[in-house]
Amino acid sequence: LIPVLITLARDARAASRMACDAPDFDFGVVRDTQTVTHVFTIRNTGDEPLELQPPRASCGCTAVQAGSLSLKPGEATTLQATIDLKGRSGPQHKTVTLQSNDPQTPRLTLGLTLDIWQEFRFLPPQLMLGQLRGDVSVQTSAMFENNSDRLISVTNILCSNTNLEVRLQTETAGRRYRIAVGTRPPLMDGPMSAEILLQTSDAS
Repeated sequence: LIPVLITLARDARAASRMACDAPDFDFGVVRDTQTVTHVFTIRNTGDEPLELQPPRASCGCTAVQAGSLSLKPGEATTLQATIDLKGRSGPQHKTVTLQSNDPQTPRLTLGLTLDIWQEFRFLPPQLMLGQLRGDVSVQTSAMFENNSDRLISVTNILCSNTNLEVRLQTETAGRRYRIAVGTRPPLMDGPMSAEILLQTSDAS
């Protein structure tokens, strides 16, 4: 008799597989007063258990919460992403990253897109003048936009710092106003900050 050695090996192709049918979601246009939420579904389409690490969001305004982090073959779990829109405006793109033991695609990036609509907004919301010379005047400007369904006139403009001169220029009556800001030399040494207040015809 001739002995025969038989070796039983596991299928080398067997592995965990992390998948998401819809890894990108578009909220469309949303108001800046909202908090929006979307739920992704994560599946293990492989033949081995899938182990997920806690998800990480690209921005502090996005909170993520995952269901089970351990999935048997064929199982699915949910990942809930919630975005706080307060203080934000314009087009936004946020991401959530998942790491796993999937040997082929160990990292999965989920995308969230939205356009934040503000009834009233300043562009830019803050003006930075940088380093200033005390004997040189520096000029800059910002835009105030009224995106509501009613016309609103700016009746007065106030500035908390007397070293700054502010002027109001009407771009589109009731809709767009430019705030021109300039320094008034001589300026004292040290940091300088100010708040600009617009008074409008809107009673609300």
